[in-house]
Amino acid sequence: MIKSKHTSKVKSVKKTKKISRKSPSESATSQMVGTIAKGNDGGYWVVDKTNQGVHRWVPKHSAKLNGFQFLSPEYLKNNVGKTVKLHCREYRLEWPTKKDLTTGTFSIITFIPTGNTKVKGNYTEIEGHINFNGTNNKADFVMSSLQMDKNKNVSTNLMNTEVFVESK
Repeated sequence: MIKSKHTSKVKSVKKTKKISRKSPSESATSQMVGTIAKGNDGGYWVVDKTNQGVHRWVPKHSAKLNGFQFLSPEYLKNNVGKTVKLHCREYRLEWPTKKDLTTGTFSIITFIPTGNTKVKGNYTEIEGHINFNGTNNKADFVMSSLQMDKNKNVSTNLMNTEVFVESK
């Protein structure tokens, strides 16, 4: 509280705390590995475990956990002309587990990116050849596309889905 020299009124001074961390405000140590949360920067973050066993927040797009990584435009760019096996599922706030590969949690789609993109309103189309049977049989592929939103989330054209690839 500050007293003015000219009056007997007391003014209160409010201090605002600046949030400097980009990751979620909750401590990662209090969360389970694989928990996904929205950060203070508006992006999504995943709890990962360091080699020392400490939980920490990592950006969703750079996380490699349980044998999976989130499908990114950079991954597709590095695999133009190659067959990419996509693991698609309904959107969730938890990272997939190794068990999810064998339990039918995912729809498996194969995709061959061409490297061509088109901006269409709120999203970007990533062109390629897609096969919904999940096989490498060239006769089963049709020309189609994936879509990427402004946050670089790549998904099939189905609403409320997210796509992972097996991490290397």
